Amino acid sequence: MRCRVTTNHVWRRRLLFSIVSFIAMSIVETNCATLKSQTPLTQNAGQSKKQKLAEEAVDRLQGRFYETLDFETIWKEGYVADAKLRSLEVEAIIFNFTREATEPISHAAKERAYIATGNFQHAFSAVLFTPNDQVEKLLAELKGPYEGFTQRRRPFANERELDQDLTGAMNRMSAILHKYTVQAGFGSPEYKARVARFEQTEPANPKRIKEVFIPAGLSKEAEIYVVDREMFHYYLIEEQGAFKVLTILNRREL
Repeated sequence: MRCRVTTNHVWRRRLLFSIVSFIAMSIVETNCATLKSQTPLTQNAGQSKKQKLAEEAVDRLQGRFYETLDFETIWKEGYVADAKLRSLEVEAIIFNFTREATEPISHAAKERAYIATGNFQHAFSAVLFTPNDQVEKLLAELKGPYEGFTQRRRPFANERELDQDLTGAMNRMSAILHKYTVQAGFGSPEYKARVARFEQTEPANPKRIKEVFIPAGLSKEAEIYVVDREMFHYYLIEEQGAFKVLTILNRREL
């Protein structure tokens, strides 16, 4: 019996992680191939103080997500306000899904897809890291929508397809995940233990992130701060005296 429980536990973890891995890789594969770097990063005392402030900013955003279970809260409250930087972030992340579109797709539709995708990823991360004794029930409910999404192997041809088959699919899966998210589990001892069991992947070098955003107006002198939380690398800059998210990439793997 113990062997069976262990086997099921491993199977659940692998299946759950395969869901987010498939989607995460399809979203960031274009960017990560050129952004990764093994260059060690160092900080002076001033940078370390600002790094702490950046981490506190992300912790507040994570807390807001667990309060609302809505990534749009982070998008509205936690990202840079600069319209050009926000636009580039959306276009870069959604590009893989729209690169072969046969009809124009509005930026508004791409932004809806971006928010829906961010919501799914953060909802998935919340379920993965907070205590949950209903994993089997969750997997059974998620199986149909997940398979319906992954069976589609081609980019989206037009705005209708993007709204229906990406944004809609992500929203449907997020709604399921939200039902099984233990919001009060955020920051609990078990939550911290689950986070500690995951191995960190190498983050993208902030210098390469900067190169991506300079064409949209990011200053060459801007400092980018990396904060690792749950499944994500959050990249932040100072904007009008506050630390704001520039982009988010995936961090963790089993």
